[in-house]
Amino acid sequence: MAIDDGRIVGIGTIDDPNAQVIDATGKVVTPGFVDVHTHYDAQVFWDGAHHAFTSCTGSPPRSPEIADSPSRPLSDDPSDGELPHADAGAGRGNAARVLARRRAVELETTAEYFDAIEGKLGINAGFMVGHSAIRRVVMGEDAAAREAKSDEIEAMSRLLHDGLEAGGLGFSSSWARTHNDADGRMVPSRFATRDEMIDLCGVVSSHPGTSLEIIPMVGPGVRAVGA
Repeated sequence: MAIDDGRIVGIGTIDDPNAQVIDATGKVVTPGFVDVHTHYDAQVFWDGAHHAFTSCTGSPPRSPEIADSPSRPLSDDPSDGELPHADAGAGRGNAARVLARRRAVELETTAEYFDAIEGKLGINAGFMVGHSAIRRVVMGEDAAAREAKSDEIEAMSRLLHDGLEAGGLGFSSSWARTHNDADGRMVPSRFATRDEMIDLCGVVSSHPGTSLEIIPMVGPGVRAVGA
């Protein structure tokens, strides 16, 4: 492999007599590793290296006044912008809340979040706008209890638009039955109707270069086993 000014410029046998040769016997030479599914939103504030990955994607945290509430346990849903059980350990119900309090609680928007992490990253990172996050901001406690009304969908659409304008990579959502909070309750995105999904996806279509991350495992409102 030939590298010039930090870029890979050749792979295979290199016949440049002026090249500096580095012996990498027994090692793996790679341009980097990309972690495409993370819950890096809070961790970025105290760990800018992210376990030696060179690039990663995740979701920004939800509204801080909600994130700091002990009555709202964190979930394992990538659309939630929250820390999963893997980060919180076996006692995620309590440990995750402790980690949540380490967030910059003054942040309220995606734009403010991006401003806050500027200069803290030692890797390339991109963040989706999470469905459950904007649902909670707009609907409060009802986000994980019912379908959204038309005016609430409009409010979510505006939040999503603002998040994408601020630099969000796209929109992340899930209907997967495995995505529940620490108490086994369905996360907010699982209460979304087909119309809500379509309207929010329509917002993404007006932002060239952004993307969708959706897990349509089951229909909305299907209660998880044991919930």
